[in-house]
Amino acid sequence: MSSEDLSNVRASEAVHARAAAFARELNLPADASRAQLMAALAASRIVAPSLRTALDDTRDLEDVLIALPSGGLKVPPKVGWRATVPQIPSRKPRYHIRVRAVFCADDDGTNGATITKNQVLELLKVVSTLYFHAGLTFALSAAMPLTNTMINQDFTVPTGLDMTVEDPPPMTAAETNVSFDKHNAERTAWARNYPGELVIFFRRGTKLEWNKTASVWEVRAASFAFSGPEHEFVAMGQGSPPEVNLLAHESGHYFHLNHTFNTLVTLTAAESKQYPNWETSAADRAAGLKILRERLAEGIRTYIDDQNHPADQGLEVLNGDGLIDTPPDPAPPIFRYGFANQCDTHSITVDVNLASGPRSYTVVAPHDIIMSYFFRCAGLKRYSESQIDVVRTSLEQATFTGTVKTTGGAVLPILSRHHLIAPKYKMDGGNQVAVPPKFLTRAAQRLRSLIGLGRGR
Repeated sequence: MSSEDLSNVRASEAVHARAAAFARELNLPADASRAQLMAALAASRIVAPSLRTALDDTRDLEDVLIALPSGGLKVPPKVGWRATVPQIPSRKPRYHIRVRAVFCADDDGTNGATITKNQVLELLKVVSTLYFHAGLTFALSAAMPLTNTMINQDFTVPTGLDMTVEDPPPMTAAETNVSFDKHNAERTAWARNYPGELVIFFRRGTKLEWNKTASVWEVRAASFAFSGPEHEFVAMGQGSPPEVNLLAHESGHYFHLNHTFNTLVTLTAAESKQYPNWETSAADRAAGLKILRERLAEGIRTYIDDQNHPADQGLEVLNGDGLIDTPPDPAPPIFRYGFANQCDTHSITVDVNLASGPRSYTVVAPHDIIMSYFFRCAGLKRYSESQIDVVRTSLEQATFTGTVKTTGGAVLPILSRHHLIAPKYKMDGGNQVAVPPKFLTRAAQRLRSLIGLGRGR
């Protein structure tokens, strides 16, 4: 396939995915034609009045649907398409995020990162394309090694533990969490030495895993990355090359974005242990799926009948981030047990016995949303417009809604780390001189426009 053909295929997939999401939102058939989609668009303006600034993406949808073939969603995106991705302008002002990549190792130099500076440069280049519509660009300000076991590991495994008994594990969850918090405090303290930069630790992490063959607990590298609005950093793994979508997901948490799902449609630890082989065992899949379908149906029934929500909003029980334009997200388990593949594109329907009568509800996996746990599935990824609003608010306000607090109730100054909040510096005869950031928030631009001092956004 030529580069031009590949570009056309990727563009058509993006248009098809956007149109399919619109069809789901308006309860249209999965094979809706372009005419059906355009008619639904004409009858419904997609407005999110709960945002700080009212958002209307109708123009975006019109651009997408115009590029869609007349057959609409029934036409596979790889057959005869010559669509181009709509050129949606990025938010303004644009923000350049300076990144400090830290290649971690233990105090003695062992368990070091294998990622290279060139790989990080390529990583940030691609992540910048995912954040383009949000108006963010990521640039590497420094790449440096660091030998520090507290930062390289996620928790400390004490010496003298009995590692030969499977149950109970040698460390309780509470003990692990206490140590985990201490390691993160060390990371935060280190990152605060570099205000105005996004610090990314490429660290080994820690995981206790039972070796069935040797009948012993082993200390291994962590299998996850993490961040959050309460952290001054993003913690990535040391694998090479690093995952673009994973960094996009974790940096989203750094900018205050939550997961799009909740824990409603999940198995308990005991149930997961009882039916572990969803990839290979049809019996395990059937048993697990039955539990998950019942859990979904009961959650919808409770949300509507017991909590007095409208029946046509039943899937809102799956709204994990509280944002108006991220689709209902049932999380991967129901698709793992339903199809032996969490990236399967089929839908799952459950029948719910409501007080008003039986009703069916259908869920699909939001493969295109970065902040879901489907971010590793194939296809183009995006942040929704409401998510972009959250990201930009986290940059433009010194404290973000006042919701991130210590256990004592004090608001954490988490955005002191960022160059839009922290002072910038220039050199003057060898001395650092603070320089205010040269930018205007959207609110400031609107104010200037209202009083005649300049043009608003």
